[in-house]
Amino acid sequence: MANTKKQSKLAWIAVCAIVVGLILYLVSSLIFPSKSILGWQVIAAGLVSCFLLAVVAYAGETVPKLLRDICIVGGGLCLIVAISFFVLNRVDPAADIWFIPVNYPAAEKTSLYISCAGIACMFVGFLATLLKAFSAKD
Repeated sequence: MANTKKQSKLAWIAVCAIVVGLILYLVSSLIFPSKSILGWQVIAAGLVSCFLLAVVAYAGETVPKLLRDICIVGGGLCLIVAISFFVLNRVDPAADIWFIPVNYPAAEKTSLYISCAGIACMFVGFLATLLKAFSAKD
């Protein structure tokens, strides 16, 4: 019983938030027809970030400290890349809806608001990763 691994709650919160953000990214890109483009960079960086943080979340203290630190920092950096490309892919719809509100389909507005929720979820994942990186305990 003494050899059981202690899983990290902050890392699990980050992984769950990133997965929800990726699902909302796919929903806003594929289901609602609009100017929202589907970029492979967000999916690739998000999945790498999920994998690295899932290793930290599941393995806990059984992973050597250096490898755990590399996974946390690498996961955070991949998450920053995913958030950046997510926002960049949504600049055109945001400009059409918020700054040039002339004539746009209703699906475009729905897609943009779903994208905003996805960006917020990924940002929550980044905050959880940041807290995990600076917390001394698991």
